[in-house]
Amino acid sequence: MEIENSGLGATRRLAQYAVETTYTDLPKAVVEQAKCAIRDSLGCILGGSSMAAAFPMRDVILSMAADGPATVAGTRRRASPPLAGHINAQLANVLDYDDTMADGDPGHPGATVIPSALALAEQHGASGKEFLTAVVVGYEVYSRVARAGQPTPARSRQVRGMATWQVFGAVAAAASILRLDPEAAAKAFGLAALHAPVPFLGKFYEERPIWALKNNFGWATMGGVLAALYAAEGLEANQQILEGQTGFWAMAGSDSCHAERLTEDLGQSFRILDTSFKPYPCCRFTHSALDAIEQLVSTAGVRSDEVESIHISSTSKVRVFADYRPQSFTDAQFSLPYLAAVQLLRLPSGYEWVTGDRWHDPAVLSLADRVHLDVDPDLDAGQAKGLMPAQVKISLADGRWHDAEVAYARGHPKNPLSSDELRLKFFSLAEPVAGSRLAGCLDSMIEGLQEIPNVTELARCLAGAAGDGESF
Repeated sequence: MEIENSGLGATRRLAQYAVETTYTDLPKAVVEQAKCAIRDSLGCILGGSSMAAAFPMRDVILSMAADGPATVAGTRRRASPPLAGHINAQLANVLDYDDTMADGDPGHPGATVIPSALALAEQHGASGKEFLTAVVVGYEVYSRVARAGQPTPARSRQVRGMATWQVFGAVAAAASILRLDPEAAAKAFGLAALHAPVPFLGKFYEERPIWALKNNFGWATMGGVLAALYAAEGLEANQQILEGQTGFWAMAGSDSCHAERLTEDLGQSFRILDTSFKPYPCCRFTHSALDAIEQLVSTAGVRSDEVESIHISSTSKVRVFADYRPQSFTDAQFSLPYLAAVQLLRLPSGYEWVTGDRWHDPAVLSLADRVHLDVDPDLDAGQAKGLMPAQVKISLADGRWHDAEVAYARGHPKNPLSSDELRLKFFSLAEPVAGSRLAGCLDSMIEGLQEIPNVTELARCLAGAAGDGESF
């Protein structure tokens, strides 16, 4: 769709885009990518619902929740859309298996956009087409706001966030489902800014054990939903929250603003096509190294029992992953020595990597101790924004060695996962929790989502898993 530029500020133009875009405005490739994102996120939500580390976050919110219209994954409980969205967003990120954006956006958009859209879609009986549209505009708005306001590399070492920006994806999706008018939607954006979590990733990476709460996507999702509901009731708010010297970029602690990125090619290009899907349940920055190890195992026949040492060279980001004794499954998701070890041991990617206290396994720790992490100045100087390319050299006990280099990790748009790989990932997450019948039903509904008159049944599949699977 065309967005008029006659005197409208960026906030109002993005708000208009969010609420006036319809399913007919979406190219086929965008619709198919939205289905992939929905399938991937719902698989991660189901997987997260089985993780014991998520139970405190879920149970605290549920203890405050009265019965409502929106499904809480993995339970028989239903809650208000803000609280159901909060819980499902946290579940989506527990395994750190959820999607990211390719290069320039710091975040996991599916974890906030999809729980926000689904909770309100369930309440209002939205169609599959309306749900798909809300998901697309949520990704679009989030990505544009995040790209426009990212701090410089120097500032980002101290002030950087994910959920900080993702609140705008949540509110855009919510405004779309609620069919707000453009003025109310712009006010919802202003209200969403008041709910944005502070950018805290600098502090997050400094401490071990890493917090299970991690990115606080639950709060960003709840804030986006609440902001849209407040605006629907006529609550006043600033309608230029993204503009000017005191705009949201400054509120978020950034020292940089590229305002043109907010609206360039709006309605013509689609950022959801830049989504990266993860093949491993761990921080995306570790994936290039893991792919390089996988290449050496599969093509050179490297076996874990003959490995003398593993040298991983990457950007300066590699330093934050030098944890040789993770204390929890969350630590393990951010420990490159541990992750390299489980990759070499050929453990199936998924639950096997982060369950059963595997980070205490002597065989894993013995391999992890042979991992050496180095900063490569050339990779550091030439890295594309948001990437962490890696070179891996594995030396064997008999003196031989093999090496590999990966610039774009699998799942990146330049190195995409196939549709079969994405489906296998979904079933590997959903079946242990929901069973094969329910997982298959959910997959079929997502595939034909544009034909579904009401998404309630899709949402309730997430509750149908309660008590039917295994908890970890």
